[in-house]
Amino acid sequence: MADGTTLRIRALEKEDSCTLEAQVLFPSGEIFRHTFRLSVFEPVPDPEIRPHLVSRTAEVCNVTLQCLGSEKGGIEVSWKRGNSSDQPGVPEEGSDTDLHVSWQPDSLDSTFTCLLSNPADQKSASLDLASICRSEGEE
Repeated sequence: MADGTTLRIRALEKEDSCTLEAQVLFPSGEIFRHTFRLSVFEPVPDPEIRPHLVSRTAEVCNVTLQCLGSEKGGIEVSWKRGNSSDQPGVPEEGSDTDLHVSWQPDSLDSTFTCLLSNPADQKSASLDLASICRSEGEE
């Protein structure tokens, strides 16, 4: 707001989303008015990745990964590929709950991460495809 002032609103619920007008009267007699949109978001649920093995050969493993948790709506789904949690990873195509992957066993990146987010919160879950795509008899 103006001159370093802060407006704090507590104990909000999703139904409290609305347009508000704040009016501040300073000791100098100056009046500051500001209208803003208040949006209240629920926390993002913990995502779960459900893998569905489509086909597997020695050269390629085709898997559909389904990210569960965005059923309520208002939650954005995105995917990334990569093993390091401190790296942003390589974004995967699309922002759908389902990700279709053709993974080669000699690939270095076997970890896929589903991110659920809204403007107030973000949570993620990761899955290592090597554990799903390992051929029977391999350890």
